[in-house]
Amino acid sequence: MKILIVSGTKIAFNKDMPMRWHMLPHEFVNSGHNVKYLLKKDWWKYPFVYFSFKPDVVIGTGLFCFIPSWFYKLKIFRKPVVFDWNDVYHEVMGRKYSPAIISFIELFNAKNSTIVITPSLYLKDKCDTLRINAKFIEHGCDLEPINLHKNEFNTKFNVVYVGEISQYKGAPELINSVKLIPFVDLYLFGQNYITDFNMDYKNVHYMGIISKEKINKYLQSADILVLANNQDSALKMYDYIKVKGVILAKKGRINYILEHKVNAYLCEDFKEGILELYKNIELRKEIKKNISKFKVKSWKEISAKYVKTIENL
Repeated sequence: MKILIVSGTKIAFNKDMPMRWHMLPHEFVNSGHNVKYLLKKDWWKYPFVYFSFKPDVVIGTGLFCFIPSWFYKLKIFRKPVVFDWNDVYHEVMGRKYSPAIISFIELFNAKNSTIVITPSLYLKDKCDTLRINAKFIEHGCDLEPINLHKNEFNTKFNVVYVGEISQYKGAPELINSVKLIPFVDLYLFGQNYITDFNMDYKNVHYMGIISKEKINKYLQSADILVLANNQDSALKMYDYIKVKGVILAKKGRINYILEHKVNAYLCEDFKEGILELYKNIELRKEIKKNISKFKVKSWKEISAKYVKTIENL
């Protein structure tokens, strides 16, 4: 099958980057499919690439699906168009652009594609309400179990956050909560986008960006793993689940996936959640036991599920 991907990424897919639109194209190719990838800078080439490549299906990721969706709506190009709706973009980009314009593009893509595929049950539910054809296909995870010979931290009780360190992702709220609990240490892994925010506290440690092999050890050494913003489609959630971690998350959309005090601790206030988990060892054990029953698929399995959905079109 010929798959044309119109992406908002700046670099071509790379199997060493554990992101949805790096891992899936890699697995498509491994399965024998012919993949063409249009980067953010090349969106204007879409009609020319479409005519020369002659795809069987077009996948538009994020807002860049507007281009194939528009051609599809006008019936200029007839091949099926998939809108991979990965996030609530008017919330992510609303501070930089007009939320009304971003919302319009999101709904235009959803309504004028053949199908919406999303790793968010919240967005799937939204599509169902609007009677838009949609399918939930989660993220994968290829973290391998390791024998942890030593704890990677030298501190007593460790809270770990992995991912973009930004206002939208909820990092400032998490930092402000932990700075009030001196006997708990917070470790932040990822790119920092809040350089104007004070992170200079004795129990807050910025670790930067490290390799996925090394992050595995830190994840398994953590006492608590944090999902800090109100989403149910975070890639790191599946990493946290794969290592059978104790997940602390904000109440809200995450309730579509995880259950409070069953396989995660869902809170309105991080300080309250951290303190209860710190004091209640039995609760942490129960959460770990239950989260280990949660099946996380490999990216190869997710790719096969994705291709089957496309073939059913």
